Amino acid sequence: MALVGILVGLLGGAVLIGGLIYGIATDRKPASLGTRTTVPYAKVISRYVYENGRMVIAEWEIEALERPRYYVKILWPDGSVDELETAESVWRNCGEGMFGEAERKGRWLGRFVPYIG
Repeated sequence: MALVGILVGLLGGAVLIGGLIYGIATDRKPASLGTRTTVPYAKVISRYVYENGRMVIAEWEIEALERPRYYVKILWPDGSVDELETAESVWRNCGEGMFGEAERKGRWLGRFVPYIG
């Protein structure tokens, strides 16, 4: 029984270390790598802001942050979902539930034009 506990502990430690390495490698890679593509009828699922690993939701808190990172989660017409980093001006254009034309380059959302009417 003790052997099973040790094996589960080692497996959990390996998963933890693997996750940390993957997260650090993904964070260090520039978000704007790849080709630029424009996709019509993209849907904004959610939008949020991170600073130092802490998610910030309240608008009044966002204005006081020193180095915020803006993210938008988008549902593409083919059914896939991506979380893309973006600039503040684009982030403010993305309302949850909106459909629009999205321009992406790698993991970077460069433009979102909402459909009106």
